[in-house]
Amino acid sequence: MGLNNHILTIAIPTYNRHEKLMRLLVILKEEIVRLDLTDTVSILISDNSENNVTENAISDFNNEIIQLQYYRQKVNVGFDSNLLFLFQQCSSKYIWFISDDDCPLPNSLTKILSVLHAKHPDVLLFSFMQPPGSTERQFDFNEDVRLIEEPASIIKNILKYPKISIYVLRKVDFTETQNLFINQSIGQGWIFLTISFSVLELNNHPSVAIISEQLASADEDYKHIWVPSPFLHMHKIAFHPYIVKYLPDLHKQLKVDGYIQCIVFSWALKRGILLLDDMEGLNQFINKLEWRLRILLVRPKLFLQFLLMKFNVIPQFLIQK
Repeated sequence: MGLNNHILTIAIPTYNRHEKLMRLLVILKEEIVRLDLTDTVSILISDNSENNVTENAISDFNNEIIQLQYYRQKVNVGFDSNLLFLFQQCSSKYIWFISDDDCPLPNSLTKILSVLHAKHPDVLLFSFMQPPGSTERQFDFNEDVRLIEEPASIIKNILKYPKISIYVLRKVDFTETQNLFINQSIGQGWIFLTISFSVLELNNHPSVAIISEQLASADEDYKHIWVPSPFLHMHKIAFHPYIVKYLPDLHKQLKVDGYIQCIVFSWALKRGILLLDDMEGLNQFINKLEWRLRILLVRPKLFLQFLLMKFNVIPQFLIQK
């Protein structure tokens, strides 16, 4: 697909959250109009919903003054396939993935576009506000924008905070081999990482630009999380040819890290620190989670948490109401 004159497509995967989606669209529309970006920025939505509630809401949305394209999948194709579809449909120079329940902060579009114009990176990242009101930055370089070209540093920073809404990628056409690897990654929950490394792979001298400032925020429901099974798959991203070329053993560390994150998030969910609608699914996940004693025995606190969850004997005083 040839690139149009738009510089940036804001790509939104959505699933049964029309109210949050409409809030996001209102914010984006106001920013695009206020900053006079109607000829520079467009919006692309892919809807995985089984009903037509979101489609009806989009139809009622007054979007005549901005460019907005809406697609509704015939069936729920899943998170990864929905994201890949958005990337494939994008026809601008760059694409910014943003979750339907996240919120861009004022002037974020101006700052993103300024860096894209000045640095021409393959990938752009920025800090994210979570929880709302937090001042903690995931990236905190001395300069406002850090351009990274060293491959190992590129890899580590892309994996540092895998939050979908902080990824702005150059739009490229993948090779047949790349498409095969990407399609094999569907269902693991990290397709935006796979796409990011595939974009980098196509450039002989790739670069990543990082804005330390927070440019988007979680909403009030930020404590809701999915069953943490994708963390068990995260090490598989390290088999990407770009990573293997520069950090061939990274998958070993990511496998350990992913297992630890599964326990950490499961513990937070069981205690009520993070929230989950599908508690039965979480219990089934915990029951199937392996005993990896080499990891657990050197981490007594983690071992105790895992033990209590496995036997479902978490003391009541640890559970937040």
